[in-house]
Amino acid sequence: MYDTLIKHEQLAIEFVEELARLTEEDWRRPIAEGKWSIAEIIGHFDFWDTFLLTERLPHFFKQQHFQPAPTPETINVHTATFARNEPQQSIINRFTHNRQQIVDKMKALSKEQWEERLHIGDISVTVFEYFVSQMTHDMQHFEQIEQAMKVN
Repeated sequence: MYDTLIKHEQLAIEFVEELARLTEEDWRRPIAEGKWSIAEIIGHFDFWDTFLLTERLPHFFKQQHFQPAPTPETINVHTATFARNEPQQSIINRFTHNRQQIVDKMKALSKEQWEERLHIGDISVTVFEYFVSQMTHDMQHFEQIEQAMKVN
C-alpha cells in the first residue's frame, strides 16, 4: 500500500528525466490551446514539492494542525513565470532532486506514521491520504504531457 506511493514517486522521477530528450520547442510549446507547456507543468511541481519538503513534512509529527496551502491560482502564476525563464535541464534537475528527497522521507515513515491524522484547514486526512492526493495531482499532469507528446 505505502510501497505503491513510493514507487509512484520513483516512476515520476524517471518520467521527468525522460523529458530531457524533448527539443526546446516541444518543451516550451503549450500542450493545447490556452494550456501550459510541458516546461510550465513540470516547473509548477517545484513550488509544491518545496512546500511539501519545507512546510509540511518537517512538521507532520510535531503538529497536526496546518494552515491551508496557498491558493493554486496564486502559485501557478508564479511557477509558470519561473518555468518560462528557467533552462530545461535546470527544471528537470530541481524536480528530480526534490522528488528524491520526498522518496527518502517517505521510506523513513513507520506504519503508524502513515496512518497519523493531519488537519489542514478544514480537512482531516492521514499522511497516506495526503500522499495519495499528491499522486493523483501528478497523474493528471503526466497524462496531459503524454497526450501532448502523442500529438507532437
